[in-house]
Amino acid sequence: MKKTLLTTILLTLAVPASQAAWQRLGGVEKRPIDTASASLPGVRIAASSGLAQPENLISDEVTPSSKAGAGASHVVINLGRQLVTDTTSFVNEGAEGSVTVSSSADQRAWATLAKSVFTGADSSVLLKYAGAQAKYVRLEFNLAKGGNIKQLGIYGTDSDQDFKVKEAAQGEPSQSLNVASGLGGSRIIYIHPSPAGGDELAASYGRFEFPESDEKYRTVVYDLGQARTLTEVGSVHSPRPVRFQAFVFEKELPEKEDWRGRRSFDFDVFNSLSPIATVEDAQGLGHIKAKLAKSVRARYIALRWEPDFNPPAFGVSSMSITASGLSVPTFSPGSGGGGGAAGQGQGQGQGEGGEGQGQGQGQGNQGNVANGGIMSSPFSSGGFGGLGLPTGSRNNGTGNGPNATNNNGAGQGAAPDASP
Repeated sequence: MKKTLLTTILLTLAVPASQAAWQRLGGVEKRPIDTASASLPGVRIAASSGLAQPENLISDEVTPSSKAGAGASHVVINLGRQLVTDTTSFVNEGAEGSVTVSSSADQRAWATLAKSVFTGADSSVLLKYAGAQAKYVRLEFNLAKGGNIKQLGIYGTDSDQDFKVKEAAQGEPSQSLNVASGLGGSRIIYIHPSPAGGDELAASYGRFEFPESDEKYRTVVYDLGQARTLTEVGSVHSPRPVRFQAFVFEKELPEKEDWRGRRSFDFDVFNSLSPIATVEDAQGLGHIKAKLAKSVRARYIALRWEPDFNPPAFGVSSMSITASGLSVPTFSPGSGGGGGAAGQGQGQGQGEGGEGQGQGQGQGNQGNVANGGIMSSPFSSGGFGGLGLPTGSRNNGTGNGPNATNNNGAGQGAAPDASP
């Protein structure tokens, strides 16, 4: 009897992590919101010079970009109201040079918040600085080599709990929103394999660096808080060939709960499900977008990436889950949030993120200026080193991730059930 029990225990311990059920992440109370999104009231381009189609910088779409030539250029974002900002990020496609981020209340007096130097290999540029009041944020580029800039994000103290989003009633104005951003209360509840920098940081900002792994897929599961009408999905990811799929669960997610109340998800369910979208980025261009053949009503959605080979790391810097029929978000502190999406479970990986492997060149959070270089790219070996958690952590410097990869162009192609 004892021998049989011991054998059972040893066989259980021998099951690889890749074959075990995934543990649900702990609930994230708040998600930082990108306050430079054109879907928010009052957000617009106030001024620009030297940048083609600057309005693409604040688009929720994953493919549009703004071309910046060599030399000086700038853009000023009107955030629509006075708020506190502490982070600016963008996706870089081949540009090399420097960027200076400044803030202003009236476009007359400007305070420098952060400066950074980046190369064409730095595909995701993120600058962290001490919180500053701003209604206008200016990015000034001085480039030795031109390239494309896209997916501008400006974060601070505003969270999803400060914006009210509801289903528009019949006859009311409605719009489509990227609910992956956190608007409407969406939460990331499963990530597999666990990303570098920890689950909590990835679940808060929706940026992932998946480490080298024997896993065939990289998977993220969202709880949208309530059922939404989904029309399109997509991502900005590492520029290498990849197959992308999306699966939905209309009302309930197939989870199990143990005696301690912890939930888990058996990924074998994907073997019996048909995806709502399948798209291939065959050329490895770094973007993918799939318009669904018909809209789908669902609360849970799983996004999966299958690289065509096992890379040293695979990063996802932005995701798009477009839902239609929603009201225009209104700023009302404490009115939003994702109470329905908070789950029970234990986070995987390292929740600290602030130590990382990125090596800082300067000291952040000293006055209002971060004098170091860029934050380590989510596609570099340094991950988000130096950034730390969005609350309660100190930014000890910024790093230049030398192994960052470069996004070039938009992924195209579609399977029969999805169009690019």
